[in-house]
Amino acid sequence: MAEAERDDLAAELRALRSQVAGLQDDVRRLEAGGFANADHGWAAESESAEPSLSWISTLEAPSPRRLAVPRLVLEIAFLALVAVLAVLAELEPVAIVAVMGAAWLLVAFAEWASSRADRRREELLLASPFTVSAPPAADPAWFAPPVEHTILQPPEPDASAETGAATLPPLAESEQTAERRPA
Repeated sequence: MAEAERDDLAAELRALRSQVAGLQDDVRRLEAGGFANADHGWAAESESAEPSLSWISTLEAPSPRRLAVPRLVLEIAFLALVAVLAVLAELEPVAIVAVMGAAWLLVAFAEWASSRADRRREELLLASPFTVSAPPAADPAWFAPPVEHTILQPPEPDASAETGAATLPPLAESEQTAERRPA
């Protein structure tokens, strides 16, 4: 090695040593806790630091709850009212049983409809807005190029019935050679 190359290499090593020393000083300062006091946008995790609750203000406000209807209480009150009205109407015992059975069926239907609506609401809330479904079956005719069949020669009588191709009527002799120009 030439002496000039050695001097350049020594200068690069000195610069590298000073950069490493600066980085080591930064690491020591950060480990000592100076980083937690610096304003870098986030705090170092340490046992002594209290957690920041500023993220709470970024949350959306809770939506208002629906009015909770005490269905069981309403159903029991409805059945009791029907029983009292049936007795006050002085119905026969068989009619009272029939009216109470109908009232119970009405309550059961209301309970079934309510639970079905609750279940449907939960399904809609929990369902993914982007559902992946299977692509429709590919129709091969969609990808085939369009083909036009025009036959200028009159077909044989049985050939057109088999192929179903459209044909033009035979040209008159004067039309075969004459050119038509638009007027």
